[in-house]
Amino acid sequence: MRIVNNGPLGNYRRQEYRKIPVYTPEGVPGKNARGLVVLVSGGYTNHTSLADLPSYLARGGWNVKIPVFPEFENTDDTRLVEGGRKRSRELKDSWQTGMKAAVFSVVERELQMNPATAIYLGGLSLGGAASLIALEDMSLPAKAQIKGLLLMVPALNYTSLEKNRFLKPILRRVGLPLKVMMKKRRQRTPPPFDPSLAGHIQVMTDRPASADYAAVLFSEAAKTSLKRLKEYQNLPPVLVIHAGKSDETVDVSSVDLVRRTFPQISVQEIPGSSHWILPQSNRHQAFEAIRHFLSQAN
Repeated sequence: MRIVNNGPLGNYRRQEYRKIPVYTPEGVPGKNARGLVVLVSGGYTNHTSLADLPSYLARGGWNVKIPVFPEFENTDDTRLVEGGRKRSRELKDSWQTGMKAAVFSVVERELQMNPATAIYLGGLSLGGAASLIALEDMSLPAKAQIKGLLLMVPALNYTSLEKNRFLKPILRRVGLPLKVMMKKRRQRTPPPFDPSLAGHIQVMTDRPASADYAAVLFSEAAKTSLKRLKEYQNLPPVLVIHAGKSDETVDVSSVDLVRRTFPQISVQEIPGSSHWILPQSNRHQAFEAIRHFLSQAN
């Protein structure tokens, strides 16, 4: 375990669960917590993608755990996500196996210490997709302890792929694999963050096509999990926070996909935001929606 200082985002304890890095903000209340909130971080970034939300929740009495995609933990190093189509599929498979194992381990450890604890599961962007995959395969006793699902800009349908339903199969099955084969890369600079957080949000701006293709394959797996979750009778309530049509990455149809599976759903749109919904100046609208959801569900 080591301590990581992230300035205004707070200090975090870094541990590994099933070889997956998991970050815990300092100040969590431990045994006296109101419950456990497991939030999977986004893709192309790490725990800092959640901005100061984890510290905010910890101050509110919640125990918070943040599993991080290991290949994105160091956002300055792209070597772990580079390669061809085979590497893309390997990444998708390792994420599907590894992130599930980390979430299961965090939840199981909590239930061993406090069998009656309330647990909330969710994530940001690709992390939202990971939480759906984990929920589907979770054991029935653990699944019954999930009191709510928190999905922030869940990466299910991508803007560039979903706008034209006729071109979508071509882009997904031919366009992206071709870019991977040609070892294409793209530079993606996020919009300006809140000045108070600038310099502390870590983002992978140099993105190999192999990582993009892996992310799309992973999101497809999450959509399969969504369909299978319909068979479960006692689905928890869900809060979806999204940026609407101003999201440059995830299409608003992702919200509709969640709505088709979960009967108890609340949707909070943050107008004028972007896909990077938490590190921006209007993030406190999202914080308040999350606080209210946790209070109501609890």
